[in-house]
Amino acid sequence: MLMDNTLELLGITDSNIKITRFSAESVNGEKRNVIEARLTYNYCKSEKVVRNGSKILHTRLTELHKERFEMKLYKQLYLCKECLKIRSARTDIVEEGHTLSHQLKRSVLHMAREGITATGIARICHCSPSSVIRIIDEAVELKSRVARLPENLCFDEFRSVNSTMSFICCDAEVSHDIVAILENRLTKTIRERLIDVLENYRRSGQNMDTAISTLKKNMTAVLNSVEYDFSNGPVEGINRRIKSLKRSCFGFRNLDNFRKRIALIRS
Repeated sequence: MLMDNTLELLGITDSNIKITRFSAESVNGEKRNVIEARLTYNYCKSEKVVRNGSKILHTRLTELHKERFEMKLYKQLYLCKECLKIRSARTDIVEEGHTLSHQLKRSVLHMAREGITATGIARICHCSPSSVIRIIDEAVELKSRVARLPENLCFDEFRSVNSTMSFICCDAEVSHDIVAILENRLTKTIRERLIDVLENYRRSGQNMDTAISTLKKNMTAVLNSVEYDFSNGPVEGINRRIKSLKRSCFGFRNLDNFRKRIALIRS
């Protein structure tokens, strides 16, 4: 009964998994709890399908009471006498061919949304930082463009990787969804993604050229600020969370990884 409660606490609800043994060992000063279990079920009632040994699956489970848990799962193999194919019992606690459980991956993504560093997540979940980055990489898909450009946008810039200033814009409406994060803030790059609202102007050699050209360049924004109630507040709020994320993670070297972490804290 105690073992069954342990499975429930670890988020394992597969009734076909039966614990056979529980042990604890110390590896490099870390306590490691190992659950040995067997996965079997009535694969087929046909007499042509018989049991044919088992296959061992090592699965990393989510942490419990700050301790590391692993499962050594013996998966029942079945042989079809007619086609001579061998199949194994399946479970939904882990993806086929993987060792990290779905529950562990969900815990990693939850902590990533809270802005915890990859190293910190790895320490809590008892896995490697590279595994954390791989889980995030598999879960978050960066979109190259949105299906529809919002009618109103907030835009700003933030310091991303290698001291580069990156451009960010979001929907000014209630959702405040991020529309784009560009690798730099150059006008040429921004124009490739957004509607070109800047107008070229010619200098006349007068002292007012700077003021006039600046006004012409920002005329649309000036008129919009008078006509509409929108502000840059939403994207400024997003930028604050981005800066907190970058500070807590001690910076990022890879922009795609940075963008995926930003997407997680906004999800």
